[in-house]
Amino acid sequence: MSLGRPPLEEILDSLQMASTLISVATLKAPYAVSCRPTATSIFHAVVEGWCELQVEGAKAPVVLQAGDLAVLTSGAGHVVQDAPGRAARSIRTLPLATAPGSLPRVVYGGGGRSARVICGSFALRHHGAHQGLMRLLPPVWVVRGDEAPLASWLDTSLAMLDGSVGRDDDAGRDTVRRMVDLVFVRALRTWLAAHDATGEGWLGGLRDDRIARAVALVHARPAGDWTV
Repeated sequence: MSLGRPPLEEILDSLQMASTLISVATLKAPYAVSCRPTATSIFHAVVEGWCELQVEGAKAPVVLQAGDLAVLTSGAGHVVQDAPGRAARSIRTLPLATAPGSLPRVVYGGGGRSARVICGSFALRHHGAHQGLMRLLPPVWVVRGDEAPLASWLDTSLAMLDGSVGRDDDAGRDTVRRMVDLVFVRALRTWLAAHDATGEGWLGGLRDDRIARAVALVHARPAGDWTV
């Protein structure tokens, strides 16, 4: 275990994260894109413009501005839209406007104002661990750009990779995966710092560096001769 890394990153690494970049979408009003429920957590990072995130079962949409990042903890079905009442088209039916060796891109909508949104997914490979962590988080949580510039950081990092690593290249896929891993870790750390996390389980303890370090060590060496 590296003492130079944040404890939360150590814990999630020990539980084996499985992150994926789904698409970099340019959406021009009017638009509404629907995403069906998934078994993983989904994130949307807005790097240009703004959009609304309407989650199934929620009364009102979440408005996301440039720099904001939203996480749908349980992967609920949702719609990304510029305004309520649009006829939504499934993301699965949209063609990828992707050149060889570049990142997956979607371009959709009319001729109005545009929003650029990066979409990806997070999961812990151990189903029980993933479900346990997800139960401790709200269904939808947002990290605003003034709290942590995660969307801008991700956009800049992907821009550096775009065109230089192919989607079918192992090194390129691993680099993007690790980048998305870091987005989730930083987003969760930022959210924990801004909200009370005193509920059940060990999530609240991650706000204390000493407790978090102890939890990280136990996760890294579960067979160790630990004492309280």
